[in-house]
Amino acid sequence: MKILIGLLLALQLGTASALDAVLGKALFERLWVSAPASTDSADGLGPLYNARACASCHPRAGRGRITVNADGSVNEPALVMHLSGDSVYGQQIQTSAIPGQAAEAQLELAYRPLEFVLADGTRVLLQQPEYRLRELAYGDLPATVALLPRLAPALPGLGLIARIPAAEIVRLADPADADGDGISGRVNWRPLPSGKALGRFGWKAGSVSLESQTARALLLDMGLSSPLLQQHAGDCSEHQIRCINAPDGASERTGGTEISNEMLRLLVRYLASLKAPAEATLTDTFQPGGQVFSQIGCDRCHRPTFTLEDRTIRPYSDFLLHDLGPALADPVGTLGATGAEWRTAPLWGIGQALQSGAGLLHDGRAASLTEAILWHDGEARTARDGFAALDSRQRQTLLDFLSQL
Repeated sequence: MKILIGLLLALQLGTASALDAVLGKALFERLWVSAPASTDSADGLGPLYNARACASCHPRAGRGRITVNADGSVNEPALVMHLSGDSVYGQQIQTSAIPGQAAEAQLELAYRPLEFVLADGTRVLLQQPEYRLRELAYGDLPATVALLPRLAPALPGLGLIARIPAAEIVRLADPADADGDGISGRVNWRPLPSGKALGRFGWKAGSVSLESQTARALLLDMGLSSPLLQQHAGDCSEHQIRCINAPDGASERTGGTEISNEMLRLLVRYLASLKAPAEATLTDTFQPGGQVFSQIGCDRCHRPTFTLEDRTIRPYSDFLLHDLGPALADPVGTLGATGAEWRTAPLWGIGQALQSGAGLLHDGRAASLTEAILWHDGEARTARDGFAALDSRQRQTLLDFLSQL
């Protein structure tokens, strides 16, 4: 019924792109099943996976949420554990499996409290996440393999981010800090068969396009092959024999992969259609909170605006990599970034994310804007210390401003 209503709406709008977005939304919400199935339009899940649908990690296309059970286990698929690379477990721990297969492991999460004291004596309790994998089904994980937690990000506005001219992002880069302001953002140039391209999607700016980012999520999170990543067994390694030999959902009808080129196109069309959270309501930064935002230096990385050919957008990001210090760092570098480098997270929609109960930062550790700011270090230390030095009224003015984005 939802699809029918959407199709009728698209027909009323009278545009092919609107119809594509409706069909893409249906794919985004589709619950995939293992192969073979009575219908081959939704089979191919796994054999190992984290979620059966894109919407499971991105509820209402939003940021994922984390709930830690009394025993420390985490059931939601929105928090995934990437790996620095292992010959057995691959690139990511898959916590679910189709019948006849064994899930790789289960994730446990605990928080260690850390106290941060602001200049006016206010005490803020931060939560340092500590992870453990239990029920490892394919042997111990070597101590040399690093755990890299990632929370599913919010998706609205991706289509506009894709339209930002690469030259505008490159222009903001200052990798050697030539201007001496302590900020040395750099472009994550990603290798391609034809040369290189600017990375702008993902926590590490490791993907150059919505297509490549989507294909990677389909493969690692759901075990679905696509024209860009054609491993029908998903992230299974050659050491996981039953997984490698399991039936797959590839067919001639879908071009020899489980996700056809057309299905990938429709998914990307849906993602690109998701409107930026605040572009219609956000006022400029010459309001009190915006002035504080600029005064303490937040806008040096969280650049408010970009101009596209037909509009000005306000993502509050420069889409560059910045070193945010050891507290937030991965143990190793990945996807062309060092462990401490992170793409500047767009701030648009951050207020909505908090209202939905989602955590902030790459692993969801911050339950509030204040916590997220205080975790910043490295190139962002000056801005963090500027925030810590504000009086309570100024801090609240800034937080009120951020909650409107």
